Amino acid sequence: MTARPPTWPTPAPTTSPPSTTATNTAGTNVTVGTGPAAVAITPDGKTAYVANFGATTVTPINTATNTVGTNITVGTNASGIAITPGPGAHLFIHRRAGAAWISLRL
Repeated sequence: MTARPPTWPTPAPTTSPPSTTATNTAGTNVTVGTGPAAVAITPDGKTAYVANFGATTVTPINTATNTVGTNITVGTNASGIAITPGPGAHLFIHRRAGAAWISLRL
């Protein structure tokens, strides 16, 4: 099975709404890169990373304050993201372009 890239309205979205799982409610949108496609949260819950399919970046977000950190350039079509648990954790980003995986140590 081949994964298909997301189809975005024009223009592509650039916000991602945080949510409160205890109440199942959405918060105020946080501006990220173009075409947010996937999100991963660190095991301690302090940082969320958003893969921006329409940009060349991954956006880190401080979950306590909903503030955006410095974007991480990863190349085109970031379509998937995962974080390994524990000490020496890594952030894995899947790039649809070239079917490449990128690993960053957190």
